[in-house]
Amino acid sequence: MRKIILITILILSITIIGCSQENVPPHHFTPDNITAWKSHTLSTLTLTANMWLDIKWEEKIEEESLEGISYLNEGTIDEDRSILVIEGYDDIFNIQGCVHSLWTGPTGQSSSIATRIVSSIDNGTTWEESRCLQYFDYSERGAGAEGTHPYSGTLSVNQTTWLKLQVQVSNDDLILQSHPVFDKPVSSTIYMNNIGSRR
Repeated sequence: MRKIILITILILSITIIGCSQENVPPHHFTPDNITAWKSHTLSTLTLTANMWLDIKWEEKIEEESLEGISYLNEGTIDEDRSILVIEGYDDIFNIQGCVHSLWTGPTGQSSSIATRIVSSIDNGTTWEESRCLQYFDYSERGAGAEGTHPYSGTLSVNQTTWLKLQVQVSNDDLILQSHPVFDKPVSSTIYMNNIGSRR
């Protein structure tokens, strides 16, 4: 009787282990398939009116970044910090961040600022704008007026994908710069992570 009970317990244990390891639904996240990225631009950026500027990231937040996302050619002489590469995922990604603006022109003049995320699946030959990752603001600005301009949305990724954040202003007097009240000011930020699989 004892042998029968022990054999039954052993079979149940093997079955449970098999279910927990082999039959996990494909959409179930584990530490092996979660990725995240955060980076900042610290410098003040001047822009040319009515032209898109690729934001070049200056600081990668290592403690908030995981494998799976990197700068293009990261760690090589050809590293391009304006392009982020997502590789090895078939997931939906949440992407968000902001840019900080400073108006250096005269009081009472109106101007616009726009941001967008563009992506490429052909190594940068063509770029596509993401509709839900756009931001636009047009307003009259006082002397020294500052603003924080957020963007947030999702992007479906199913193959190696390159990403860029681009900014455009309608007047050269609108620059990107954070307020010096902060100990660690940044002029732009991006954060992304995968939130689910389509499989």
